[in-house]
Amino acid sequence: MRGLDAEYLLKSAYLYKICNAVSWSNPNSQFVITIYGENSNGGTITIPKDKLINKQPILIQQTAKISEIGSSNALFICDSEIGRLESILKSIQGKPIMTFGDTEGFGKRGVMINFVVRKNRVTYSINRTSLGKSGFILPNQIVETAAYINY
Repeated sequence: MRGLDAEYLLKSAYLYKICNAVSWSNPNSQFVITIYGENSNGGTITIPKDKLINKQPILIQQTAKISEIGSSNALFICDSEIGRLESILKSIQGKPIMTFGDTEGFGKRGVMINFVVRKNRVTYSINRTSLGKSGFILPNQIVETAAYINY
């Protein structure tokens, strides 16, 4: 398995684990994960079709239009959106959408969970301020395994 494939399998597993650990009030028939933009390295989030979040089947959709993220539960923002990050986050402010990324600095700029590779290990940082404003509460086991918890 290529390094990039293994890296994104781990990021996908973390995203799945985190989303499964949160209580959701989701009126949709599916749990929607939106991938916004494209990663310059070609990596992508994938979750097996037989998995469920919030007892719902998972729909992963890709878009580059802000208007298509409103019904999302989770939003993974790719590095192609580094220049538009603030406008994306502002467009979903007040909506129950958990944000994820894997770009250096995204956590400090407001993304709730930002995956990072440190010492050849995939881990994540948590932006407590953004998470707190959203109303999402992460269980201690998720918080305790984060590499960084601040901002």
